[in-house]
Amino acid sequence: YDQPAEISVAGFDGRLKVGLMHHVAYPLASGGELVLATTRPETIPADAALAVHPDDLRYKHLHGTSAINPVTRKRIPIICDAELVDMEKGTGVVKVTPCHDARDYECGLRHDLEQEVLFDE
Repeated sequence: YDQPAEISVAGFDGRLKVGLMHHVAYPLASGGELVLATTRPETIPADAALAVHPDDLRYKHLHGTSAINPVTRKRIPIICDAELVDMEKGTGVVKVTPCHDARDYECGLRHDLEQEVLFDE
């Protein structure tokens, strides 16, 4: 994700850059913030949770706590998921948007997360 791709999109003049890495801060319900990196910031309104690896010592203090979705201001859980999160990659924090990614969907089922549809096409 170091280099964005440029694509042509019908109805858009010029070429559109996709694949940019965006760093997003989610406020913690207890104060402070948790920063993650994503190439899909447009799905933030449908985020149902933030996930960390259960063995990642950087985030042990956050297990079972909550964050605030920075767009909707809804409280979302911080969950532990060893299948979804690779603690060696990126920030080690993954936003979980169950209706917009197959892996997130499976995580949502494992953790009984809300599944909000944001895009229908």
